[in-house]
Amino acid sequence: MHPPRQTSSNRRCLSSLLSLLSLTSCTFPVSSPPMNTPHTRSIETTTGQRIPLTHRITVEEKTFDVALATTDAERSQGLMHVPTLPEDTGMLFVFAEPDIYGFWMKNTLVPLTGVWIDHEYAVVDVLDMQPCTADPCPSYAPALPATLVLELPLGAITRAAIGQKITLSALAPLLE
Repeated sequence: MHPPRQTSSNRRCLSSLLSLLSLTSCTFPVSSPPMNTPHTRSIETTTGQRIPLTHRITVEEKTFDVALATTDAERSQGLMHVPTLPEDTGMLFVFAEPDIYGFWMKNTLVPLTGVWIDHEYAVVDVLDMQPCTADPCPSYAPALPATLVLELPLGAITRAAIGQKITLSALAPLLE
């Protein structure tokens, strides 16, 4: 994946996106669990890193605890080196501008379902992605531009979600 370079225009766009997210009321509610509590869940990698699960997202009556990937470094790392992904967890990638963001599965140990979400908070594509052990790894990209990508355990969401809206209001206060 090649994330866009950060500019002040991108940061303003991201800030505006996050402000709009807090005002949007759509089909998939999102709530934030209390931060800095002893019960905060995390995902462990084979390299010893702990990825905190800071948001709870309910999609089609399924609830997922997710980590946020908002920086280039977090988006590049993603779910690499995660040996198991509980069925109720995932990662949400946040981008400053809509684009065709392709993902590859190099060093990703578990199969995932990618859910691409556009600037109007509608699901634009859902793709199943398989781990890659040999170069070159295939890239998985949506049919339409997106600003958010949600990675979940394989099969957690189906293509039936395309066109449905989501709510991400819990993101704004934590990313300011």
